[in-house]
Amino acid sequence: MSHQTGARPARGAAMTVVSAPGKVYLFGEHAVVYGEPAVPCAIERRATVTAEPRDDDHVRVEAQDLTLDGFAVEYANEPDERSAVDVPKPLLDAATGYVDAAVKQARDAADAPAAGFDISVSSDIPLGAGLGSSAAVVVAGIEAATQALSEPLGRRELADRAYQAEYDVQDGQASRADTFCSTMGGAVRVEGDDCSRITAPALPFVVGFDGGAGDTGELVAGVRALR
Repeated sequence: MSHQTGARPARGAAMTVVSAPGKVYLFGEHAVVYGEPAVPCAIERRATVTAEPRDDDHVRVEAQDLTLDGFAVEYANEPDERSAVDVPKPLLDAATGYVDAAVKQARDAADAPAAGFDISVSSDIPLGAGLGSSAAVVVAGIEAATQALSEPLGRRELADRAYQAEYDVQDGQASRADTFCSTMGGAVRVEGDDCSRITAPALPFVVGFDGGAGDTGELVAGVRALR
């Protein structure tokens, strides 16, 4: 595991491409939601989001390889208007919910409530593995959309908006740790609203993934029950 940099923008002729890293917790996973200190570190797996402005207010999301067979869905300002696709609703909600939250944050930052986008999402971060796939998608999504609207954000504002997006999607069961780490890269320390980068040696860690998936909300609730 190396200390990866945070969100990386790259401009195209008519679109913006941004990637952001996943993370692994060295200390404090799940308890960080309740204000306890945690130290996550970015890893060599990234989510990549491409955003291209549209002439209407629709959002078209194409998921290329989010452990699904791939799909594209288009909707107006309300995700409930999504066109029908042959994907189970829980998976569709998971794949588009974070993108929609990122788009809302980008529209707010750019004061462009009717901005539409064609968005493509790809990721080599395993879903449901505790490696920050949703945070990486949100960070990359906000950065790509604001760059596409010529409204680039500073690192702190990007991290704050990404946290708010996750907070909204997860019904308040989110901490700043994942999104701050994905934005800044490297190792960070988070305790409540206090977030900072820290210096850490480049130690060789191996992260094992057994192919299973967990529900973050259920795991966080389990930690709450132990308090």
